[in-house]
Amino acid sequence: MLQGIALGELRMSEMEFGLMRPPVFFLKLHFYYKAQLEKQKFVADLVRLQTLQLVNLQLPKSDQFKCSTDLWKFPWDEKTENVIIPEEQKVEQLNRMHNLIAQHL
Repeated sequence: MLQGIALGELRMSEMEFGLMRPPVFFLKLHFYYKAQLEKQKFVADLVRLQTLQLVNLQLPKSDQFKCSTDLWKFPWDEKTENVIIPEEQKVEQLNRMHNLIAQHL
């Protein structure tokens, strides 16, 4: 089964697969699937944006969606929303770092 994945999906030669150590193969497989997932996310985001534009054309200005995630949420949208830091927290963190550096000079 692994040889089928190597030869089919990863497009490796039989010799390359035979000489490769298992940890290296699984690392290569991991990053291959990670790249495939990123491509799928890109296409899904394009479809969502296109759908948003088409839906907003049909709606009155007051009912239009402002953000594509309001129309259609994907599982990976939840992760990015938690990363956003309000501007006040950024300024506070920068001030703390400045004070720490000033104390050590």
